[in-house]
Amino acid sequence: MILNMKTYKKLLTSLLLSILCPYSLTAYQNNLVNLSTPSQMEEAQFVIDIHHQFKGPLNESAFDDLFGTQSGANVRIGALFQISPKVFIQGDLGSNDKEYAFGVGYKWIDEIDLRVQLSAHYFTYKVLETTERQSNMFYQISTQTAPLLQWIVPSLNLGYDGYNNILTSGLGLSAPLQDDLHLISEIYFSKMDNKKHKAIGFGLKYDTFG
Repeated sequence: MILNMKTYKKLLTSLLLSILCPYSLTAYQNNLVNLSTPSQMEEAQFVIDIHHQFKGPLNESAFDDLFGTQSGANVRIGALFQISPKVFIQGDLGSNDKEYAFGVGYKWIDEIDLRVQLSAHYFTYKVLETTERQSNMFYQISTQTAPLLQWIVPSLNLGYDGYNNILTSGLGLSAPLQDDLHLISEIYFSKMDNKKHKAIGFGLKYDTFG
């Protein structure tokens, strides 16, 4: 499937024009929960990521399950190395389906008010309740702009799932409540088997360092 780059350019241009007041993207990196945000690493910098997400649903026996803490968790450990001013490599492993992933990314646009990152990821995982291992390729464009109204930082993901042959997209917003406390929200869209899927998430983020 050939991605329509004209559509992406129009979308990125619209995001840039929607910036109502120029403002620098600050801090080490404005991360979200699930969406990918452009790397702000400098050459030869290295970072280790640790993610821990409880699996249990919040709307089913929330108190009996302690809001998912009794249903297990998906733990991911990853690393990213910026091998040049524009190129980085990364890898991670996850406990869910015993997944291993490797990727390479390129900082297409790395300006104060707009960052655009291109990346490709190969990952392999075990099919549930079997010893069979499957693999996939995932391609993604990650975008983040300067804060709108000097307050809300928008992030956009556009991806292509090579195995399922589907396009995915996600939009995230981050707004500071205090210096280190942020309100975050995310929404994802995808289409599989001619059915549209949508997921919404929100929460709080507290920066302990950086």
